[in-house]
Amino acid sequence: MDPHESNVQVVVQGLRPEPVRITDMEVDAHCTDPLTGTLMYSPPAGNDTSLRMGVDLDEARPVPYVRDGRGDIDERKPYFPGRTISLAEKEQVVLDILATTDRHYCTYTYRLKLITQDGEQQLVVDDHGKPFKVTAVPAERIDDVATAYPAFRRMYIGGVANSDGDVNPWPAKNPATFTP
Repeated sequence: MDPHESNVQVVVQGLRPEPVRITDMEVDAHCTDPLTGTLMYSPPAGNDTSLRMGVDLDEARPVPYVRDGRGDIDERKPYFPGRTISLAEKEQVVLDILATTDRHYCTYTYRLKLITQDGEQQLVVDDHGKPFKVTAVPAERIDDVATAYPAFRRMYIGGVANSDGDVNPWPAKNPATFTP
């Protein structure tokens, strides 16, 4: 379960002698109220050089958008149909897809639309046969910065958010007062 955002990297490879083209990606999302309980807070760090897309799961019909150099959705420019992805035989492309929600708990899968020599085909992208999962992290905000997480009963922090990682990799914090 990912809090607020779910980053999925998909490696696609051309397995045919003739080119294969990815022409679209659909998002099959089912969303309800966000989860509460225990929050394991560990924000991502690092960067990549992949084809970057963003999906806003709070939209009625989520579609992939272009992500800018910082990783943010770039002014709601749809990734498809203005772009396609072509794969030659044995060529690999990494898709870095960031799905976000500010209001829901969502389970979702992706469906890539492919054009091959045999016609249009679809490829479902999921989490080993199960949907990906992400939940909104309700927080109090000041100037769009999270300042507390009162919806949660327990909270533990890790990764780059934890300055004491060498001593305690997942220290408990008070969700009503924690500020990242």
